[in-house]
Amino acid sequence: MATTYTKLRNGDWGLRGTNLCVGQTVTVSKRDGSTKSETVGRVLWSGEDGACLATVAREQSAPRHSQPRRGWAPCGYPGCSPDYCDECDGEGRWAS
Repeated sequence: MATTYTKLRNGDWGLRGTNLCVGQTVTVSKRDGSTKSETVGRVLWSGEDGACLATVAREQSAPRHSQPRRGWAPCGYPGCSPDYCDECDGEGRWAS
């Protein structure tokens, strides 16, 4: 059985195929005859015959580096940053 796209109950596109495993890269056959490579997200259902429904894994974006808020300044505690501070919880000198 070829892996194909299917509409899931929540409205997202998912995968229908056999013996799908989380993280597996599969070749998905489209209606127009073309193919696309997708990564299996979470397996939602699997039958005794190996038939499965799964989500398509979302691409992970590059980690974001938080930008200090406008007007932010360190509170003066060593290591104070917008991401983390023991003293002001990253609020900086505007902490209450």
